[in-house]
Amino acid sequence: MEKKQKECCGRCEYIIPGEIPGASKWMCNNGESEFFEEAVQWGDYCPYYVHKPNETELKKEYLQSYRNHVRRIRRIEAELEEIRAMRGSIAINYDGMPHGSGQGDLSSYAARLDMLEETLVKERYYRMKAYKDITDQINAIKSEHEKDVLFYRYIKGMEWYEIAEKMEYSERQIFRIHGRAIKNFILPPQKIKDVSECQ
Repeated sequence: MEKKQKECCGRCEYIIPGEIPGASKWMCNNGESEFFEEAVQWGDYCPYYVHKPNETELKKEYLQSYRNHVRRIRRIEAELEEIRAMRGSIAINYDGMPHGSGQGDLSSYAARLDMLEETLVKERYYRMKAYKDITDQINAIKSEHEKDVLFYRYIKGMEWYEIAEKMEYSERQIFRIHGRAIKNFILPPQKIKDVSECQ
């Protein structure tokens, strides 16, 4: 049975962990479901269930969107470099002279290059926009320490231990500051709307 629903179908209920041996924290309460017994026996998730992110999860997802653009740009640049290298190896044969048999291959490489270069321009624009939007929201926080942690984590993409070293705190302190920062971080209006729709 395919998972077609985009959100919870309303047939699920929460139960006390351990209330039913082998069950997960919740189970499908639709007794007619062919997955009902399996859910009880193995603690599997109902196949119709799709997790609805809470506000904290949406904040982290929003903050991580900048790094997602950075990763996509790096991948596109790497693919462009690889295609250019392959195109060069096809265009020139061992005798150092171009040969006509490779022209069809070259045209397909050229089309792929054009498409990737166009995608790269768009992705760079999205990256700049995400940077401005996210850093504006980070800078709206009052605490400088909280701003630092969010910037280093979500804009610079630093590991927790790197942030701790840079700020001269323990990782445990950094986790605490991060928790407060996430709590004080305000999602843009559209993201707040997304949260309310998920409740």
